[in-house]
Amino acid sequence: MRVVRIFISSPTDVLPEREIADRIVARLDGVWRDHVRLSAERWERRNYDAAKSFQETIGDISSYDLVIGILWKRIGSRLPPDVFKRKDGSPYESGTVFELESAIAASEVSGKSTVYLFRNMAPVHYAAESAEEDQRQHRALLGWWDRVVRDDEGYFRRGYQTYQTTEEFEQILEQLLEEYLGKSGLIPTGPAWDVVAKGSPFPGLLPYDSGYGAVYFGRALAVANSIEDLRAAAQRDAPTLFIVGPSGSGKSSLARAGLIPHFRDNRIPGVDFWRCLVAEPAQDPLVALSRRLYGAGILPELTKGPCPTPEGFAALAQQSPASAAQMVKWGLDQAAAETRHRVGGGRLPVGRLLLVLDQLEIILDSPHKRAFLAFARALVESETNLVDRNATERSVSGLAARSRPHGHAPSRDTVRPSPTRPKRDYRHHQRTPLARPNWSLKSVKACPCPKSSAKQ
Repeated sequence: MRVVRIFISSPTDVLPEREIADRIVARLDGVWRDHVRLSAERWERRNYDAAKSFQETIGDISSYDLVIGILWKRIGSRLPPDVFKRKDGSPYESGTVFELESAIAASEVSGKSTVYLFRNMAPVHYAAESAEEDQRQHRALLGWWDRVVRDDEGYFRRGYQTYQTTEEFEQILEQLLEEYLGKSGLIPTGPAWDVVAKGSPFPGLLPYDSGYGAVYFGRALAVANSIEDLRAAAQRDAPTLFIVGPSGSGKSSLARAGLIPHFRDNRIPGVDFWRCLVAEPAQDPLVALSRRLYGAGILPELTKGPCPTPEGFAALAQQSPASAAQMVKWGLDQAAAETRHRVGGGRLPVGRLLLVLDQLEIILDSPHKRAFLAFARALVESETNLVDRNATERSVSGLAARSRPHGHAPSRDTVRPSPTRPKRDYRHHQRTPLARPNWSLKSVKACPCPKSSAKQ
């Protein structure tokens, strides 16, 4: 399968944009993984040999399919002029300049590399302690920029993109990458949904799920922000995310069609596989969750353990939530061992459980909520340092306080079809979310979430 290699070139003043670019590449890699793979390269993630400079170790920039240059107020770190200089003998202003000029030259000669230049047009401010160096950097950037994008008579000769905010940068870059993949014939074009074979792309009152991923548009930022919030919550020993919003605003769709595929496609660093479970309201939610947990595709390995039936597991969870949480960890370890055996050895894979509590406000009204919430809390705490084990009445409020819940359900402004998919036949359309102001929430728990992956 074709692998598109993407090099991200920039000075350190646009680190948020570098993180966003990395995130977009990872997301699109998951979306289009059946057709093409995407790989992002960043210089700070390499290992460097002391016998060579950083730039020498990075190697030939022309070997990359795409080079993304991002600039704001700095030109970057200088290079040794005796090693890196242009054909006319002049030194390169920085490593970023060397990378971008090399990529542009290769593109002009062979057309292999495609170069996208981004310029942040937000106001530039200088720090008092480094004002002189900051001004020198900015002047050097402006001088180089004019020489590269304009000719001697002042006419624009090279195209570039400008942006004011990181949100705008994310939208533009994602659109550019998908356009590049489409024009290169690496991803399918045309209708996103076969109506004859699949029926209507609109599930009506039902939520979107992973089966509707091809037509779940316009939620990239909400998904990305939710993943970042969940990682941050994991660092606070509470790998839990609360999605809050009015009825009909798309909370379930965000969790099922946005977040679950992100985990299921193994796009979380440090985790090799995920088992995803969606728990919904039931007369006894703990028994219902246990039956789902033992089902095919979740953790059927539990049938080989000390509690071979879901009813026995539910009884254990009611008596000792911590012991039941350890059983879940045992099941994940069993799944990992079977995976290693199936592939013929290697390290033991890391597996985790993603638990989605849909319509949590209804679950909280159940007479069996105490046992259910105690088990859910034990799952979250099974690899953390939390010690308040007896506060079952405060299970939800305690997790919410530590996870700092955010309302990522679509707002009125984000209900519009995604502008990044202009050629698709169908769009994700929903009713106005503020029609009924009865607020509800979803809870998404990564149980347990390794601290090492949360710190990535």
